Amino acid sequence: MIECVDMTKDQNLSGRELHHLLESAREGDNLSSALELGMRSLLAYAQEKDQLGFAEALDSIFIVFKHLHRQQKFKPYWILAGAIVRSSVEIAEKSGDNQALALPQLNLAEFLEESGELKQAKEMYRKAVRSMTQFPHPEHDRPAVLVLMKLRLALCELVLGDQTAVTNIESFLAELAADTGVDADYNCKVWISGGYLRLAEHFKNKDLKLAQEYLQQAQEIIENDERLLLRRQQLDVMLSRFND
Repeated sequence: MIECVDMTKDQNLSGRELHHLLESAREGDNLSSALELGMRSLLAYAQEKDQLGFAEALDSIFIVFKHLHRQQKFKPYWILAGAIVRSSVEIAEKSGDNQALALPQLNLAEFLEESGELKQAKEMYRKAVRSMTQFPHPEHDRPAVLVLMKLRLALCELVLGDQTAVTNIESFLAELAADTGVDADYNCKVWISGGYLRLAEHFKNKDLKLAQEYLQQAQEIIENDERLLLRRQQLDVMLSRFND
């Protein structure tokens, strides 16, 4: 058992503290420990009567199952991920707290997009941007988080055929690169590299030279930060596709 799970033996840990440990375990590619911590955070949030925290923990658990599905190609993981993220949105909506909406909506949009439901995904991304703009929660009220949501929306619009979205995408990536807030050291690197991987994938069969340029930009970010373990896995898959 890894150290971060041993730490949870302290029954005084709050839902938020357990949630942060969940995030650390997931980003360290220790997905089984992340799931265990996720269950513990749900229990703690429930005891604290924290519906917003409960919904956010479900979002984090959704991301764990998303990565498990990507790694193992086990379809039930994706089915379960969908049920979890829809539940998160429903809980947020029924909580009566508009500040609870943005992140669950963002994750549902991502699920819809990866499931091929692009028009529904675009509308849900728009809802997430609107919720974050009008009702930001203090825990996530940072410029980079809103830019991330706009980036995801623009990437979805690109897949739907809006070629003008590339200009917005590159602008949002530049904004994230210039960020100096709390997200700059790690989160922005995850988001920027993910954006470049998406661009590389989109243009692979349309403009190979441009796709390779985007892939190289992603590779430079990922290979210069050993913490980006999950992005490294995605990069390896993408490199293998370009080498086929």
